[in-house]
Amino acid sequence: MKLNLLCGRVILGFAIVAVGLTAAGQEVEKEEPVGGLAFVDEVQVTVVNIDVFVRDHDGNPVTGLSEEDFRLRQDGRGRKLSHFAAYTQEVISEIMAAREDEAMSGLPAGPAGVVSEEAEGLADLIQPVHIVLYVDNENIRPFDRNRVLSQVRRFISEVMQPHVQVMVISVQRSPKIVQPFTDDPRAVKDALKSLTQVYGARVDADRNRGRIINDMQSVAESAPNQGARADQNEAIYLDNKIRSYADEMAMELNYSLNSMREVLTTLAGLPGRRVLVHISSGLPAVPARDLINWYGELYQRKSSLPMLARFNRRQHYIALASSANAQGVTFYTIDASGLAGTSSASAEYSRPVDPMITSIH
Repeated sequence: MKLNLLCGRVILGFAIVAVGLTAAGQEVEKEEPVGGLAFVDEVQVTVVNIDVFVRDHDGNPVTGLSEEDFRLRQDGRGRKLSHFAAYTQEVISEIMAAREDEAMSGLPAGPAGVVSEEAEGLADLIQPVHIVLYVDNENIRPFDRNRVLSQVRRFISEVMQPHVQVMVISVQRSPKIVQPFTDDPRAVKDALKSLTQVYGARVDADRNRGRIINDMQSVAESAPNQGARADQNEAIYLDNKIRSYADEMAMELNYSLNSMREVLTTLAGLPGRRVLVHISSGLPAVPARDLINWYGELYQRKSSLPMLARFNRRQHYIALASSANAQGVTFYTIDASGLAGTSSASAEYSRPVDPMITSIH
């Protein structure tokens, strides 16, 4: 399913029937025995609750929307909405307060006299939400992180309703809980602010990559006809440096993916909706792919193809997504670097880098 979700204080919640072969209320035909045996076909009907946050171009909550204002498609096919309801922050607070009173008294609280008629119809839609802000300091640049965390702190002010709890995790080789689950926005903001002093290890990888680029540029300048004249010693030297860099990046990536699996396992037992917000400067599908491709072009060799296959980590991402789906955890990924111009003309290099190589990186 694909929906454009915008954060806002007015939540329009509705449920759809995604799969179903028998309509609600329709009488199922009685099975007739065949040869003394009855054959029964089981049909699974899935109801999916989707929360939609709506804002206008000025960032203000949009109110007064109805079911007719929404269209839902799955794989290009329209889906019928079986239920539609809108609920505001005030209604959420009312329901959560009633649930808290019920938990403290140990007695079931009847809807009448406890919550309004509007809140009564929405109580079943409001489930606990657990959000993990996963700051990947192993794969982030400090400037990128500090800039994006200031925006995340503003987001926290809007998303932390009474039924939402947030945890903050900082990762450097292994995950560290900076702030356990809490519904206190101030505690979450303080935890995020403390991370601005943590070292962002991506700068080390950038520095190592820059050294290899300078070496490759020197080789390219000294051998105009690279395929015919390239020094074999230089080729072996660059091959070893690229492999060493790719091995290091692949190892760091394995640490990152294993840390995420560990967090997913922790979230699996929590009730309600579970969300992991991954904040980094980007993770590679194929570590050092840009340098490996460049090396192959520089020496006009096809030997770079096995190296690309060796460092391909796409299956690891597929396995991680499957694990998240199996445990009911939703991933949201934030590229902390944001939109940026090409770095091919950076002053740290002796000459501009091929834009294609920069694009691959």
